[in-house]
Amino acid sequence: MRQAVRRVALPALAVLYGLLLLWQTMATPLRPFDENLWYLRSCRWPAECRPYGGWLYNAAVDVPAVNRWAYGAALRLSRLTELPCPRADYSKSHAQNILEGRLPPWQGVMVMRSVNVAAYLATLALLWLTARMALGCSVGTARASAWAALAVVPLAFSKIQVFDVVARAGPDALLAFAMAAMLAAWTYWHLRAEATSLKVVLYLGALAGLATGAKLNGALMVLALVGYLVAYCRGRDRLVKPLAAIGVSLVAFSLLNPVVFMGGVPPYQPLLDMIQRRLHIIGMRQEWTGPMGWLEFTRTAVPAWPVLPLFAAGLVAARRAQWFRPVAWWCALLTLGTFFSINRPVPAYLGPLELGLYFPGSLCLVWLMGRRSERDALDALALVCRRKMGVELGGREVGVPEPRLDGGKGDPRAGSRDGKGVPERVKAQPL
Repeated sequence: MRQAVRRVALPALAVLYGLLLLWQTMATPLRPFDENLWYLRSCRWPAECRPYGGWLYNAAVDVPAVNRWAYGAALRLSRLTELPCPRADYSKSHAQNILEGRLPPWQGVMVMRSVNVAAYLATLALLWLTARMALGCSVGTARASAWAALAVVPLAFSKIQVFDVVARAGPDALLAFAMAAMLAAWTYWHLRAEATSLKVVLYLGALAGLATGAKLNGALMVLALVGYLVAYCRGRDRLVKPLAAIGVSLVAFSLLNPVVFMGGVPPYQPLLDMIQRRLHIIGMRQEWTGPMGWLEFTRTAVPAWPVLPLFAAGLVAARRAQWFRPVAWWCALLTLGTFFSINRPVPAYLGPLELGLYFPGSLCLVWLMGRRSERDALDALALVCRRKMGVELGGREVGVPEPRLDGGKGDPRAGSRDGKGVPERVKAQPL
């Protein structure tokens, strides 16, 4: 009965959460700068990127093309690619643009945000699956589903994820999906002791290329995979397999971004332009807002910083768990890479940082609680077995001593039937 309730309760809660997330996304006001730009870009396929240096080329090198593929497909299926959309005036504020009517079309923006909702729900589902695989090794598969749901609760109700990643047209929701997909696949193959085989390395490299195709800091997944392979491969595989992963991720990234094959320029030129564009935007933000100290930046970028020591203690305690290695590499590169690559705590930029902090930390704490609960249950069962009957383990009969008749004092042989202090052996009985 309890398992039946659990099987019904988790899907029901997931559906309710999805409906609430969709409602919140639809109720969020339009954002005149980014969403104007994303609607205009998504109405054109990423393959339309000529001429070099033109508006479409600049759109292609500003952010990689995975989001435009997804948004463009959704807008075409909805037949909403011909709606009027004025360009935002960047010399004026948000309020002035709104007063002048420089807003994107509501229907088109809702379609793009719906894609974000679907991507984020899939992200939470993949992280739940990863936690279930990890917890199934310690608490058993029957209870792992409920325990795994606790590991994704911090992300499900994160203000940054709900209001600035999902309820805003942009690449961050699909980036989170690609990163979660790689972690789920990586953990699955690691638990099967196949994560360093060449076939799996190629699969993981393709998923890392997908993450990079969503946004450039998805390349942190490539670095995490390369570090894992260098650490745990042996011999020449330490060189061959990391190079294979980098090569496959580069091929996947290039196939997702047609601007690489636009012609007229070397294939590496669009990638260099992407990097230069990011550096230009970082420098421009630095010039607008002025310097920010590391302590102030940390407090702003990680509002839940007081719980970081607790998460760190959980990571240290779970370091010998079977699932720990891929989660640790994913967490370390995602957290440190995001922290040191952004110079301003823009809310949308902090989504990967929260993924790398909150999910691994919550997973370790839930794993510790589940392991403690399972150990207590096993200890109670063992105590009952010792008191009530003999238990046959491995084909051997385990003796159960009878209580001493002298109350624990006097002759230590008292209480045994043969007078030699050897307890009578009892056949194992079915539980």
